[in-house]
Amino acid sequence: MERGRERAHPFVELSARELDWFVGRALPGARVVAAFPLRSGLRNTNYRLDFAGGRSAVLRLYVADPEVCAREAAVLAAVAGRLPAPRVLHSDAAAQPPFALLGWLDGQPLDEVLVGADAATAVEIATACGATLSRIHEIHFPAAGFFGSDLSVIRPMPAWATAVLEALTGRVEGRLGPALSDRVRATVDSNASAVESVWSGAVLVHADFRASNLLVREGADPSDVPRPVRAEMRPIARPSQPRVDGVWPASSTGSSPAPAAS
Repeated sequence: MERGRERAHPFVELSARELDWFVGRALPGARVVAAFPLRSGLRNTNYRLDFAGGRSAVLRLYVADPEVCAREAAVLAAVAGRLPAPRVLHSDAAAQPPFALLGWLDGQPLDEVLVGADAATAVEIATACGATLSRIHEIHFPAAGFFGSDLSVIRPMPAWATAVLEALTGRVEGRLGPALSDRVRATVDSNASAVESVWSGAVLVHADFRASNLLVREGADPSDVPRPVRAEMRPIARPSQPRVDGVWPASSTGSSPAPAAS
């Protein structure tokens, strides 16, 4: 569990007037009746905002990497209707700092749910998470690499064997030692052809698919289970089973070679 770790970037404390400024840019006329800092993230600054009329949203300030704002908005638009990801209500990559207003997602953080879950429930939740990850991998791209703001690959990913062997040089090899480094090289050499066979296909990957970025509900009503986008896609969870209610985006996103099971 990553909760309790130190933040990589300080949380930005906003006054009521500053919150109103961001909301005014995103939703003119909306009135904030309550604001709550969400301090669980380690990079960006997030606030839950409750509006008059009962609507809620998340104000997200991209203080760690400003370029992520446009890329994240593009990713969320691409998965809309496929995944229980937040809807982009407004995004401004040119603001200082860049920010987005995202739809509020219901559900409990997975890492908190697992603390009190029995073994059977944990297995059911893991199954729902696996189904959600499979849906992410159903979105294909022409090449593997890291995205630009328009989801084009601006930094191609090198071949697996090449990347691992290059990483072994210098400090990494010094830390592993010659014996373990040689074992890694032997493993790469013996498996390179198998890995290369899937390199021609690339799928969307979530670079931070972990418990604190997943929201779950332990029981799903039959009428509340999302319908599949395509006929061959099954719902995330069967009635009465736990389901994934929300997937928060990762700060680093790209396309990767398709898993062998895809």
